[in-house]
Amino acid sequence: MSPSDTLFLQAAQLHQNGNLEAAKKCYLEFIQDHAEHPQANYFLGMLWFQLGKPMKALPLLEKASQLQPGSAQVKNDLGLVLAQLGQIAPAEQAYRQAISLQ
Repeated sequence: MSPSDTLFLQAAQLHQNGNLEAAKKCYLEFIQDHAEHPQANYFLGMLWFQLGKPMKALPLLEKASQLQPGSAQVKNDLGLVLAQLGQIAPAEQAYRQAISLQ
């Protein structure tokens, strides 16, 4: 396992354990060198959403959605963020995509 893989796993573990600030630091460090990593984009996006920062979450979840077009979970969570931002039509589209993928 490479050091970067270890960093991602550490971030995910911290996130799962509710240590959001430490997880955020690890995700941000990891994503600097792995900008196209779908799970890192998704998890960091969801972390920002959990921290009440949907505007920071949105571009990460949009990227995760592009990188994982077949993921119903990513589409659903993208819909959550869009809905919270008042973007109802795009949120509905994301939800419909999630439903069609399930």
